[in-house]
Amino acid sequence: MTVHMSPAEVAALQPKRVALPPLTEADITRQIKGYMESQGWFSIRLQSGMVRGMTRGTPMRLNANGTPDWLFMKGTRYLFVEMKRPRGKLSQDQEKWFAMADRRGFPAIWADGLGAFIEKLQAYERIKEIRKAGGDTKPEGFRNR
Repeated sequence: MTVHMSPAEVAALQPKRVALPPLTEADITRQIKGYMESQGWFSIRLQSGMVRGMTRGTPMRLNANGTPDWLFMKGTRYLFVEMKRPRGKLSQDQEKWFAMADRRGFPAIWADGLGAFIEKLQAYERIKEIRKAGGDTKPEGFRNR
């Protein structure tokens, strides 16, 4: 027995494509933090800017503006990480902070997704190996921006 259907009936039977909501910075944070913790890293959420003290009500500075969102530690290793929503950009204060970290040799990465983060983390690990071997500290092709 052959069933004849109109193109509209065939189209109605096709699975519907569901548009996923765009990822937020909170989604990216959960992904990267989860990945790092699964690799044995301990995480600390950093805060920057000014707040009013609880006891006296006087303003107090937390960290410098532009300080990354997270500090990850594993043994004696540490890594500052700034997370952004997909296609997010660093603020001017964050650009300054990352330039300072680069000058001082602080390990710092910013990323707008788990894939980009893992790529940068692997590139950073390669840089560490090259430095250990006494080679160039900025291998060809590495950019944190």
